[in-house]
Amino acid sequence: KLAAAVPKSGWVIINWEDQNARKIASVATAKIIFYGENKDKCQFWASDVRTSLSGTSFTMHYQDKAYKIKIPLIGRHHSYTAMAAAIVGTLCGLNWEEILAGLAKTVPLEGRGNIQPGPKETIILNDSRRSNPASSIAGLQTLVDLSAKRKIAVLGEMAELGDYEEEGHRSVGEKAAGTKPDYLICVGGATKYIAQEARKGMENDRVI
Repeated sequence: KLAAAVPKSGWVIINWEDQNARKIASVATAKIIFYGENKDKCQFWASDVRTSLSGTSFTMHYQDKAYKIKIPLIGRHHSYTAMAAAIVGTLCGLNWEEILAGLAKTVPLEGRGNIQPGPKETIILNDSRRSNPASSIAGLQTLVDLSAKRKIAVLGEMAELGDYEEEGHRSVGEKAAGTKPDYLICVGGATKYIAQEARKGMENDRVI
């Protein structure tokens, strides 16, 4: 509805990597901008995406130019958010110096991917605020991308999923089975679906 309401003189910015978002283009009469990692389909595209405990960096390409972007957010999925913000900035007349400076000052909200010290020299990546299947899957991928001696995923129940509750939790469990953290701890009733799917790819005693 939002995309359809934008006039022809406006812009609709769409993540090419998200198949559901890509369908939005069919209802828009405004000019479309796609972004993602597919350089053949996207006007703005990212390469060399890397993440660590200090943040995420990547190269953003636009026309014949490339810009090195670094944001203090952990997880390669944040590169998509940063690209969307940069595109809005260019359309609003900001220069790239202003855009890069703004992105570098990004601060994660509490419970949205921020780092906390844990007991016995552990590090906690807290991404628990209003979690959903997509963010949980992104969190598991972030665990894979980070360097650590041992990786433990603690996943809570995701609320307000309605009829998608079982399928949504199972999709997270499927990701866990593929990424195989050292331990997976599931907390809450519907996380039983996460555990069931995770055990298809993980040893039973590693799923708690």
